[in-house]
Amino acid sequence: MTQAAHILIVDDEVNIRNALVTMLEKKGYRVYGTGTGEEALRQLDDARMDLVITDLRMPGISGMEFLRQLKNKWPDTEVVVMTAFGSIDTAVEAMRLGAYDYLTKPIDRERFVVIVEKALERRALAYENRQLRDQLETRTRFDQMVGESEAMQQV
Repeated sequence: MTQAAHILIVDDEVNIRNALVTMLEKKGYRVYGTGTGEEALRQLDDARMDLVITDLRMPGISGMEFLRQLKNKWPDTEVVVMTAFGSIDTAVEAMRLGAYDYLTKPIDRERFVVIVEKALERRALAYENRQLRDQLETRTRFDQMVGESEAMQQV
């Protein structure tokens, strides 16, 4: 992607949210933050996001329910789930629902940045793949062919 990626951080812990926003802004990304899944869904309705990083335990809808709704409505948006209460079961469930990766708090900064970069790379490759498929489909369609000769009509 040639433009700066848009990233949404969803975490009810203000200090963690602000630290992650600041860290990613320094890397050149356009980063937004919110404290609830409901507010995040409203922001996603208003603007596209390339990546969403969400906590699992939040007031209102849970991170898992937020992930379910997000992937249902915006399946191409990559999601990284993070939690201080990690377990194998929640990691498996998050991945089954479409999360790109799963992190436990406290967040390792270097690993976090690598995961963000890889998730955005995956998003960019999926977008490019979709564009190329659309171009190929357009090229191989004959619905706009013009021809009136008997041979062309038979084709």
